[in-house]
Amino acid sequence: MKKIFEKIVEGMLTCSGFVTSITILLIVLFLFTEAFGLFSSKVIEEGYVLALNKDNKVSQLSPAQIKDVFDEEITNWKELGGENLPIRVFRLEDITQYYTEEELGDAYQYAGARIMELIEKTPGIVAFVPQQFITTPGKVHFIKDNTISVKDVFAGAEWFPTATPAPLFGFLPLITGTLWVSLFAILIALPFGLSVSIYMSEVANPKVRGWLKPIIELLSGIPSVVYGFFGLIVIVPLIQKVFDLPVGESGLAGSIVLAIMHCLLLLL
Repeated sequence: MKKIFEKIVEGMLTCSGFVTSITILLIVLFLFTEAFGLFSSKVIEEGYVLALNKDNKVSQLSPAQIKDVFDEEITNWKELGGENLPIRVFRLEDITQYYTEEELGDAYQYAGARIMELIEKTPGIVAFVPQQFITTPGKVHFIKDNTISVKDVFAGAEWFPTATPAPLFGFLPLITGTLWVSLFAILIALPFGLSVSIYMSEVANPKVRGWLKPIIELLSGIPSVVYGFFGLIVIVPLIQKVFDLPVGESGLAGSIVLAIMHCLLLLL
């Protein structure tokens, strides 16, 4: 009877391990599939176009250049290989600055014609508008909407997935941020962790060691999300106050939280 019970338990554990392994593999596969799907996405927001005056010969812009144009960091088409013309950015919500409600219609039924009119008479304009408002495509010039390239992702210097009209998916800030946070966490944790370890193993008497060891083991069992919450409500406001910063969410806050967790690992 005992052997049968052991076989049943062994089978259950084997089945559980197999199901868990398959589930993890499927999750990883799903994440990789979704990630690689990024490279088939278009640079410009779906359903929208970047329309230029027909005389403007600029045809391609990188996501970073598009962001700089709409952030008004690039203000002349000459900087993008075009003519010496000031750039005039136009978004759909700007239309009321150019036309009255009567000219646009009660239900904006004339908005398409007005947008086309504005693009045709403004040489330096770049209009970020829904494609449906471009009623006569032959009268305007479009920025070519390429797919997101591997270079834009792996060599991109900015991570801004909510940017419009072109989101930025540069990995470099994520990679460098992770490396910097990890480096400073090690620099903070290593001396403290080693010092406490040496104290507990070589200096502390058995009574102190017996009192500290269960506390450290208890702290090491706390989920990492709890340490993250502690950092958010304690360390972040403290850093903001001490260094007189507008916000406290910084790499230093992450390094300190990570250093605390590293210290506990060194002490185990």
